[in-house]
Amino acid sequence: MGSRPSAFVTPRFTASLESARSFVAGTLPGFWVSSGLCALTGHASIGADYNGPDGERLHREWPTDRTPCDWREDLPPGDGPHRECMAILACAVRALAHKLQLEASA
Repeated sequence: MGSRPSAFVTPRFTASLESARSFVAGTLPGFWVSSGLCALTGHASIGADYNGPDGERLHREWPTDRTPCDWREDLPPGDGPHRECMAILACAVRALAHKLQLEASA
């Protein structure tokens, strides 16, 4: 019998803040990320940095009149510190879904 992965193995990108933040940087260039972990939640928010070096492009791709200021997520921390990473990824998925909606309505 070969070794089998545990059902409780946390994928790399949900166990590493650096990996979760790198995912956002790679899929949503020019976005900022803010996150934390406390006794109540693993929380995150992300949004387009319209004042940064990618501001002009972000204004075209993510018009402020049709885009939320940010996406936020608060996850209960009950099963570990990876909740902060999962909150970052949940925000990124919401932003990417919004981008698909913007593109579909163009």
